[in-house]
Amino acid sequence: EELRALREEQSARGTALLESREAVAQLQRELAEQRAAVTSLTEHSTRMQQSFDALRSAELQSGEAARALGENLARLEAEGLLDETLVVFMTDHGISHVRAKQFLYDEGTHVPFLVRGPGMPRGAVRDDLVMHIDLAATTLGAAGLPVPEWMRGRDLFSRGHVRREAVFAARDRCDETVDRIRSVRTPDWLYIRNFHP
Repeated sequence: EELRALREEQSARGTALLESREAVAQLQRELAEQRAAVTSLTEHSTRMQQSFDALRSAELQSGEAARALGENLARLEAEGLLDETLVVFMTDHGISHVRAKQFLYDEGTHVPFLVRGPGMPRGAVRDDLVMHIDLAATTLGAAGLPVPEWMRGRDLFSRGHVRREAVFAARDRCDETVDRIRSVRTPDWLYIRNFHP
């Protein structure tokens, strides 16, 4: 009787051991799948970052920038990520011309700001006064994160978005040139104050 009970106990332990080994093997397979997914995502992220870094670092003419942007959009679409990706295209200054780049006339401060992303109407054009600092707040909002109260940028696509009445700009030093200019741009007016004659 004791021998039979001992054999049943050993059999039960053997079954439990087999089940444990199968569970461990299943966990190892799931872990390998997750590692593969993370590796794939990391590689994708690296490729996209390299591509966007190339856009930022290269001094591209507008036609080349449009081509490079189109290539990135095509890649996102091919990888099934375009409809869930916020894409922002902007520049840091206006055209490189007299009274433009590095100056506070509209030619120097009016820059492209194109946004494409989930839930955004295609082809819509807005005439808001936008600043570069709005990019951080807008991306936080797109990620579903709150915009800190101390942040001066605005989420341009939030439900409670309030348009600016004015934007401010400054020029103090560009390369070896020392200058002091301030400006205020409203939808209708541009005021520029030159502090040096």
